[in-house]
Amino acid sequence: MVTNALEIQVKQYLNANSSPFINLNVSNFNLEYICINISIIVDPNYQKTLVNKNVNLALKKYLSPWISNCPSEIEIDKPLVDAKVSTFVQNIEGVLSVEDVSFSSYYINPVTGVQTALKSEKKTLMPYGQATLLVSAPNHNISNLI
Repeated sequence: MVTNALEIQVKQYLNANSSPFINLNVSNFNLEYICINISIIVDPNYQKTLVNKNVNLALKKYLSPWISNCPSEIEIDKPLVDAKVSTFVQNIEGVLSVEDVSFSSYYINPVTGVQTALKSEKKTLMPYGQATLLVSAPNHNISNLI
């Protein structure tokens, strides 16, 4: 992801240094924000609030394979699958079990800032289009059972 100004500069540079017979198109990814809806059982020896915060942070990292100092859990251009997320969350300290996982997604219009729902309650999720990148929503829906 780059700023619009840098995107324009890159396009101008490539147009100036490429054959006039090549039709170039320069654009950023479209971002599809993913919200993971998850129901967990927290170990009674742990504080639910702290475990929820840790799960939310871990899910953000899980959905960010481009962060180089974190081991990649997902791959760009591969589907997001509920079973893999469930296994990942199950290994977080304080989580006894994962009962349900689903995905919702939305798009934010870069001009208007309006949020538009794209998908809801999915068990498997692929990006909305070829130039779309799945990214983490700021917060995930974590519910505690028992």
